[in-house]
Amino acid sequence: QVVIPMILNEVVESGWLPGSVFLSGFGLVGCLPGPLFNIAPFLGAAMLSWRGAFYASIGLFGPGLILILGLLPFWEHVRKWRDFRIFLSGVSASAAGLIIVGVWMLLHRTLVGPLAFALAISAGTCSVMYKIHTPYIIITAGVAGALMVSCNVGGPYH
Repeated sequence: QVVIPMILNEVVESGWLPGSVFLSGFGLVGCLPGPLFNIAPFLGAAMLSWRGAFYASIGLFGPGLILILGLLPFWEHVRKWRDFRIFLSGVSASAAGLIIVGVWMLLHRTLVGPLAFALAISAGTCSVMYKIHTPYIIITAGVAGALMVSCNVGGPYH
């Protein structure tokens, strides 16, 4: 969730892809198991076919993988340092802030009106308060959103 808004700014704001393609990929990746980083191959393929998917995957996963493999031999020793644990607490707090900003940016782009906002709040309430299974919420909200768009009462085409 932290990287998605940064990718959104770089890809959509620079004009490489339209926002609708990005949001379609975001929706697709959200339905798949695994991290949201999987949007990188989708966006790479949308821009440059299979080579773009390959380069985007290397560019996004490569640095973290190198960092993990480089730190792994020293991890047992480093994690005992008090200063390092304090540093990791700060990193966790900043990651939480970045997630909040990322959610706000995505909500700002996708909730295009009061009906979309009401639908999102209703779906979240059903999930958190009433513990309704996520697939049911996704299907019901998708059908409701499609009906709103087809009746010209909501959605990006209103």
